[in-house]
Amino acid sequence: MNVTWGKIQTYVYSVLWFLVGVTFVLFMVAADQAHQLNPCKSLKIDINHDQGNYFVDQEDVKALIEQHIGRPILGTPIGSINLETLEAYLEHNHYVENAEVYVDLNSTLWIKIRQRSPLARVIDVDNQSYYISKEGDKMPVSRVFSSRVPVISGYFKDNGKTTGMLEKEEAKKVYQLLVKIHNEAFLDALVEQIYVNKKGDLILIPKIGNVEIEFGPVERVEEKFRTLKTLYLEGMNGIGWNHCKSVSLKYKGQIVCKKK
Repeated sequence: MNVTWGKIQTYVYSVLWFLVGVTFVLFMVAADQAHQLNPCKSLKIDINHDQGNYFVDQEDVKALIEQHIGRPILGTPIGSINLETLEAYLEHNHYVENAEVYVDLNSTLWIKIRQRSPLARVIDVDNQSYYISKEGDKMPVSRVFSSRVPVISGYFKDNGKTTGMLEKEEAKKVYQLLVKIHNEAFLDALVEQIYVNKKGDLILIPKIGNVEIEFGPVERVEEKFRTLKTLYLEGMNGIGWNHCKSVSLKYKGQIVCKKK
């Protein structure tokens, strides 16, 4: 008899816990449905301006959101906003690298934007202008903000487009050189402009001084930059930069200084 009563107790407890679980799930579903019907009460937009780039601001992002949903965001039912689709729409913008979108329990829509970071600005042989990002994407020139990055000019040419990825091999090589320059503090502080001549050779224009650096084709990059660093730190102490018009790194194993 005791064994039977114990089984009954176990069964009753199991049923009770099952009912508690079902009630809890139903309560959560009802609460979520009620939350989905709530209007969006507030919009919070966080943009990474810490790197000094201001390609987009809060008003730009708000305008993009309302353009996407087709109505003012405040007052829009939370459940009618497809968060994944909105993220994808924001990331389609040429200045946005990543977007995170979520809604909190207070019916506030949160938008976190990470902007693309430009490595250089291009003014190509056809006078088209755009930025190249750290990821190798092209970014259109902004009408409201100009980033202080090295300029690529002269006979540089890609595919004639100001958006999308770089396509031509020579353009990709220049991008790889830009990454190298950006990642080394000495080079990043030195190079202000890269000029591409008719032969495709590169000429580096430093931020300080009037001495042009003939880099030549994008090859033996590590060797050339090692030589350049040594030249700046040690090699010109006896001669002086004021006596040089240009320094060539094109030739393996030697440095050619053209005097003024």
